[in-house]
Amino acid sequence: MNPKTKIGQKSDKKTKPAPSRPILDRNDSVSASRAADELGLADREVRRLCATGQLPATRTPGGHYRLRRKDLDVLIQQSKPSPMAPSPLESQRADVQGLTFELQARKLRRDLRRLDEEDQEIERKRAATASEETARARAASDDARLRREELERQREADEERQQWLDAWIQYGLQYLPADVPPEFKRQIPRAIELALETSSPERPRAIVEEMVTSAIESVVEPWKRQQQIEVVIKAAKQELPSELRNLSDFFPPTASETRAMQAARRAIAQQPPDATLLELGEVARSAGKLVADEYRQEQDREQERVRQERVRKDTAATKRFLISIGVQAVSGHLWRLLGEKQIDFKDISRARELEAAIRSALDEKVAGSETPADVEQMARDLVEEELLLS
Repeated sequence: MNPKTKIGQKSDKKTKPAPSRPILDRNDSVSASRAADELGLADREVRRLCATGQLPATRTPGGHYRLRRKDLDVLIQQSKPSPMAPSPLESQRADVQGLTFELQARKLRRDLRRLDEEDQEIERKRAATASEETARARAASDDARLRREELERQREADEERQQWLDAWIQYGLQYLPADVPPEFKRQIPRAIELALETSSPERPRAIVEEMVTSAIESVVEPWKRQQQIEVVIKAAKQELPSELRNLSDFFPPTASETRAMQAARRAIAQQPPDATLLELGEVARSAGKLVADEYRQEQDREQERVRQERVRKDTAATKRFLISIGVQAVSGHLWRLLGEKQIDFKDISRARELEAAIRSALDEKVAGSETPADVEQMARDLVEEELLLS
């Protein structure tokens, strides 16, 4: 810095920041604040002059400016008025310097005002930003609170609806007949949930009850229809003869009753799903009649078998009787032949042998429908054949 340049006066050359200097001893230097007090300037102005190099200064590791004591004394001495009476040229120079100083002071004040305005603008923007952030934080907090409140209301509403739904499910389970199979009972909760899916606890009870009842009926309808079909199937037993049926349903079904019901069940399974109970009843009775007809046919066949067996036995007895008559005729026929001189006593001694042979031959020839006379003649003819008399 030119020693003749007054404090605050701009140099003709473009100023550069003060070069880095070695740290001064605190006893040989003063702080920027102390220098501002001794120079009669603001702290900010001294720091600005130090930063632009218009005041020789050194920065500490902490970033603070310090001025050498002797440099500050020179500046203070230069700023004091001379005790000697100035010459006209010096007076004029002093006036010029005064005006220059005044201009510089005005410029410094203007710069200070600008810096103050910039600081105020920065502070205002900082405050506005803080206010906006506070507002955003408050809005976010309000939104979070509203969301929590909404979630809490939704949770309470869900719990209330679940309790309402559980109550209707309990009602539905109590509504079921006691003999409903477990597989149908397990379907009731889901059926009620689906039926009330779009309903709420505020809906009139009569309407909800009707919806629940319809849902239950839709679940148990197949079971109820099967129960009705079972009643229809049992009607097939009534087509059987009384000797094939039990006197009461408290007793286990007979074999024929079981066959009739099985036939009715098979016949009903072949009917369309929308067949009426009246139609199914007719099918079941027809199946029962078929079983009854089969029984009657079996009875007829059994009677015929018994008759034929009786005839066979009777025929066999008759045949044995006729054969015995024929065998008895052998001895008489031999004596008659002896009397007629057609045989001798030697042939008479063969009577036993001839009777056995005649019995075997008659067993093959006699059918059982012949007369005793016919068999006797057959025996005589066989005797003569054995004796070679024919």
